[in-house]
Amino acid sequence: MTALLLNVHRFSHGPELLLAIQVIPYHTMRWEDDPSVPEGRRLIVEGALDNVARYFSKALNFTIRYMLASGRTFGTKLPDGTWTGMMGLVAREEVDLGAAPIAMSPIRAEVADFTIPLWSGRVKIVGGRGGLETDPWGFLLPLTPVVWAATLITLLMVCAILLLPSSFLLGRVLGRGGSRSVRVLLQQDVVWPVEWWWWERLVLGLWMLTTLVLTKSYAGNLMSLLAVKYLPQPFQTLQDVVDHPSVSIIWQKFSLPEQYIRAAKSGVFHEVAELEKEGRLLFHGQAQFPWSLDTFVRRGRHVLADADITITSLLARDYSTTGRCDFYLSRDGFLPFSSSLISHKTDPLIQSIDRWVLPLTEAGLIRYWMESVPNYTICDSPSKIKVHNEPFSSSHIWIVYVLLSLGLGAGAVVLLAEIVAHYLT
Repeated sequence: MTALLLNVHRFSHGPELLLAIQVIPYHTMRWEDDPSVPEGRRLIVEGALDNVARYFSKALNFTIRYMLASGRTFGTKLPDGTWTGMMGLVAREEVDLGAAPIAMSPIRAEVADFTIPLWSGRVKIVGGRGGLETDPWGFLLPLTPVVWAATLITLLMVCAILLLPSSFLLGRVLGRGGSRSVRVLLQQDVVWPVEWWWWERLVLGLWMLTTLVLTKSYAGNLMSLLAVKYLPQPFQTLQDVVDHPSVSIIWQKFSLPEQYIRAAKSGVFHEVAELEKEGRLLFHGQAQFPWSLDTFVRRGRHVLADADITITSLLARDYSTTGRCDFYLSRDGFLPFSSSLISHKTDPLIQSIDRWVLPLTEAGLIRYWMESVPNYTICDSPSKIKVHNEPFSSSHIWIVYVLLSLGLGAGAVVLLAEIVAHYLT
């Protein structure tokens, strides 16, 4: 078939090429009766992959007939050297082209040639969102650690300025200037001693102005932060999953990540492989992913790891069905990859397609087609949600009561020690 290519990288007439396709989210596939094909029916595909295939078919002057690999997987190399899925169809030269962009790797390059990459991505983890939670340490958040430290240092400096000069330079008995500084910070009443010098009044007055700004800023920010609840997102890395004793992880069956996991001898991927002995490592076909997401991941006892664009499309599909964002996507990815079309080794069709890949990618059509999914970004929400008109419970600020109890306990211990010391003397 490829011998019909002219030196201008275009077929002289329109032959029919057999293209291997893969099931991915937001693509419609159906069978239609067609006596002109050997199987008696033709596979009809609608979606971004079909747009890409038709772009190249017009550029190179060929018609399309799709074929699904058994198992509906991208394919990996088995121990006996054979290949599964779409890679198997290409390696055995049963199809002319692998039309579903597949991640490039050295082991796959042994039996197939790749076009210029169509897009790049990373593997990410998706988990089920839990209920809204309030950070009990939220009362510390209105001010940054630097401001808290600066406030403490300034308080100590003001105490030193009011105590030391009046005690040593002016020959006074050590006074209560330091305690008044603390009372100002705690917004308690302060009595100005008649014998105070003007410079002492000035220092305490400036300290009052500083604490006024701090306390008002703290109170305003605290009211806002108490209305913020957090969506727990515990699984951001593979190590988080490995370290959790009861959470399982789902990967795509016969995929490049599975190949990495099976071949790993050390590191986190080897630890992931060891999870299979505990029944915490599962492999599902991509066609099963909507069911896996709804049945396993939503309950919170499983997470799913796959290409970021695939997972985002799955979340968009789930939102379109339920109207809710019940899942979260890990912030950082791993296993970066580049995806391209494939054909069997030394096929000149690859060089012909390469001439048309750059115009396609530089125009942004690939990403536009892949991301033209309803509600594609609607669940890209932060991990914090502001809740209005909801009463606070003790669970929101329980740590404040714990600190108060510790303070009262420490005060009681000091009081008891003073009483015992008094009677002993």
